[in-house]
Amino acid sequence: MKPSLASLEFFNSLSARKKDRLAGKHYLEKHPELLPTLLFYSIETKQTRIQVVISWCIELYLIEHLDELTAYLNRYLEALPNIRNESMRRSLSKILYYYVKKEHHRLSKHQKQRIITLAFDWLIEPAQVATLNFALRIVKIFEDYAPWVRKELHAIIKKQLPDASPGYSAAAREILK
Repeated sequence: MKPSLASLEFFNSLSARKKDRLAGKHYLEKHPELLPTLLFYSIETKQTRIQVVISWCIELYLIEHLDELTAYLNRYLEALPNIRNESMRRSLSKILYYYVKKEHHRLSKHQKQRIITLAFDWLIEPAQVATLNFALRIVKIFEDYAPWVRKELHAIIKKQLPDASPGYSAAAREILK
C-alpha cells in the first residue's frame, strides 16, 4: 500500500519540531483510515526523511490509541529488526514498550518470544540511549516469562554498566532493583 499523495505532501511539510509532530498526530486523528498505510510506510527499509517524520507522528498517535496497533502487530514486529535509523527506532521502540506494558497478557507465545528477542537485540547492538532504555523496560516486563530472561537481562546490564552513559546507567540500576 502506498500512502496517498495528499498525506505524503502533508507529512513532507513537517519538521522535528514538537508542534509539527503534534500536527501530524492531529492529521492522523482526522484521517484514521490512513494509519495502516502510513504505519507500513514508516517501517519500510528505505527509511527516508518523510518516513522518519511519519514515525514521529505515528508514535504520538499510537501512544494514545494503542489498541489500534493490535491488528498490525505481527507485521510491525517483522519490520522492527530492519529499522536502522535511530530516530525511527526510538519512536518505534517507544510504541512497542507502551503496547507491551498495556497488552502483554494478551500476546501470543510467539509474539512474546519475538518481542523479547528484538529487545535483547537492541540491547546488544549499538543503539541510542532511548532505544536501550525502552528495550530494558520491555525485557523487564517479560522477566518472569521464562527463567533465562531475567538471568540474561541482568548479565547484559552488569556487563554494560561500567561503560554506560548516565541515562542508561540510571535505567539499568532501576531494572536491577
